[in-house]
Amino acid sequence: MRHHGFGLAMASAALILAGCSNDSERIEELEDKIEQLESQRAAEAGGPSATPTPSPSSSAATLVAPAATPTAAQSPASDASDVDGNVCNDGQDRRLTLVNQGEQTIMYFYASPPSAGDWEEDVLGDDVVSQGDRFRINFNTDRRCTCTYDTRAVMADDSEVIRKVNVCTDHTQTYP
Repeated sequence: MRHHGFGLAMASAALILAGCSNDSERIEELEDKIEQLESQRAAEAGGPSATPTPSPSSSAATLVAPAATPTAAQSPASDASDVDGNVCNDGQDRRLTLVNQGEQTIMYFYASPPSAGDWEEDVLGDDVVSQGDRFRINFNTDRRCTCTYDTRAVMADDSEVIRKVNVCTDHTQTYP
């Protein structure tokens, strides 16, 4: 299983070198910068963006992971989307960062609009969110362009945390 932490590790190292301690906002800024640089590098190389997009049967959300490889089902950006595959160009930021402050690893994370009636695919895919790690999800690629999602985090011991989250206003969720 892959662990998402490369961007966090790089950001943490930069903060330590700068004499900062656990400054989560600065870490998020550095992770954003890493994402931007990787997208620019991919665009300059003429290749696909480092941000995978979901297949038609996959979850509404898209993982934003620096080391991620686009899936074969990735489709080219349409006129309605920007370079990151975002289709919700209404000015809302629909990115959500999961923060695992519990003792259990988050093994699965599901996010579905309340109207879906059932849980969609696991947003983490092959990834997990270990204790102390963060994981960013980009909901801007969901063509439904909704802000409210029902979420379900499943821990290593099979316990669950279910919440209703407004990803347009609440950009960080701490678990458990």
